[in-house]
Amino acid sequence: MDAYQTDQQGDGRRSVEAGPLGFLIDSERIAFVVAALLLVASGFFRDWSITTGVAVGAVVSLFNMRVLVFLARKLERGNVSRQTLWISVFLIKFALLLLAIFLILRYMQLAPLAFLCGISVTPVAIFIGSQRLMDRERS
Repeated sequence: MDAYQTDQQGDGRRSVEAGPLGFLIDSERIAFVVAALLLVASGFFRDWSITTGVAVGAVVSLFNMRVLVFLARKLERGNVSRQTLWISVFLIKFALLLLAIFLILRYMQLAPLAFLCGISVTPVAIFIGSQRLMDRERS
């Protein structure tokens, strides 16, 4: 059984998708937790520019992760002609992400290092998700 497949239980849990899509969904859930922890931790600095930087970075990162999951679903379930379209959207997403980061850093009054911490939510979540996947496959 794949590390991301679970049997349907009588307790109302829905089964988790298998394969790379399941990994992305799991990483997305982890990203929400990491973002919440970073936001709480930023409150201890009592500086609005730090909290705003973490919050804006986390929102950008979580939105990026949400779009990745959406596109992965479309690529996995789509036909070949549609896959070319979704790959193009995926590539355009990177250009839009770079533009958004540039505009945020240029025009918003926030701490750049805090923004970097917030936007790092997705890579941290993917790393934690990969560690969890390796632990599941070992056992």
